[in-house]
Amino acid sequence: MYIFLNNRQNIAMKHYILISIISLLSVTAIISNTIKLVSTDGNKATTNITTDTDNITYTIKDYNGRIALFENSNPNPKTVYEIFTASLPQADKEMLINGISVTSEEEAKRLIEEYTS
Repeated sequence: MYIFLNNRQNIAMKHYILISIISLLSVTAIISNTIKLVSTDGNKATTNITTDTDNITYTIKDYNGRIALFENSNPNPKTVYEIFTASLPQADKEMLINGISVTSEEEAKRLIEEYTS
């Protein structure tokens, strides 16, 4: 069975369908993002937000004669340690002048601890 609509009704029906589809897609996107942002672990809610922090690289290098930890390509160190590079073997000094890149802050701290022992 066909329903015959005049041109004005046909255009209105097309707009209604288009708005309905856009609304449905918007609601689906919002729900999807909400599920990604918050996951529950028992009674404790944790956020799982994907940001640029997932792509942070750390560099251990010499900074004014001391070992320092840099985040990404920031010229200012995140942390400067009381470990003087002058007291290290020449090979370590050269590596620190060029910089040692790692993918996690934990790995960086582990390497820095090796210079203190």
